Amino acid sequence: MVGPDGSDVAEQAVAGTVPLLLDTGMRDGEARTNLAGWVRRKYGFIVIPKSKNNARRYVALSHRASQCLLQQAEGEPDDGLVFRFQKNSCEHEWQKIRMLAGCPDLRIHDLRHEALSRMSGNGADF
Repeated sequence: MVGPDGSDVAEQAVAGTVPLLLDTGMRDGEARTNLAGWVRRKYGFIVIPKSKNNARRYVALSHRASQCLLQQAEGEPDDGLVFRFQKNSCEHEWQKIRMLAGCPDLRIHDLRHEALSRMSGNGADF
C-alpha cells in the first residue's frame, strides 16, 4: 500500500515499529494495535488499556520511541491506529530486514527479549 507521499506504508510502519519494540519491550501485537489516543497521554508513557493478561499496562517510552509514536499518530483521530499495516505486511518487511542483516532466524519477538535484557542490564526492576 502506498501512502499519500508515495512511500510504502508497511515499510514506513515497520521502520517505526522496530525501534519501538527494541526500546520498550512491547509485544508485537501491542505495537500493531496502538491507538493514537493512547499516545497523546502523558509524555513518556503509553497506556495499553487491555494487555495480553487483560490488565492495563503502562509502558515507559524512550525519547526515540515517543517521537516515533507521536509522528505516526500525527493527524489520526484518537480511535485511529498508529501503524496502518496488516500483520502479513509487517512479517514480509521483517523478513527483508533480517535477510539484509544476515540474521535469517531472528524473530520479531526476539526484540522483546533484547529490550528486556537491556533494561535489566541498566538496573530496571521487573
